[in-house]
Amino acid sequence: MFTYYFGFNNTVSSTLANTCCHYEGFLPQGASTSPIISNIISYKMDRELSKLAAKNNCIYTRYADDITLSTKSEFLQKRIALIKDNSVSLSKEINNIIKKNGFLINDSKTRLSSKYERQIVTGITVNKKLNVNRRYIRRVRSILHCIEKNIDDIEIAKSIFKEKYKFR
Repeated sequence: MFTYYFGFNNTVSSTLANTCCHYEGFLPQGASTSPIISNIISYKMDRELSKLAAKNNCIYTRYADDITLSTKSEFLQKRIALIKDNSVSLSKEINNIIKKNGFLINDSKTRLSSKYERQIVTGITVNKKLNVNRRYIRRVRSILHCIEKNIDDIEIAKSIFKEKYKFR
């Protein structure tokens, strides 16, 4: 990106890449540079997928690495995706666009949702109105309660949080 998009020489590009990326070669979550870099890197793919979506009566959106194709049409065009053997199969055209732009598709995260199902994008239900999962709300309330209860010693709240939510 620093070489092709900004035109920096290899030394400057390498220095900037090492500054912005994790030492294992990926963009760290939460870094202020990550959204900008992902938008620059994804720009060409975004244009191509937007054009394909528009031709097929769909709307293309992307947040970080989550891609969504939406339509109000009753049927999704085969040029976008279809269900084959009880699993979602993206079209060759979509696969080609994503792969030629240097990305991989995580098939386990690929899904189709009708208007009668819960449609979730980046953890938010997007059917008629935006909403979040009740479990998430309960978890946030629990965390806030723990902090309020241990306001004089935040370290206790941290240890309770770490014990209760090991995934963090």
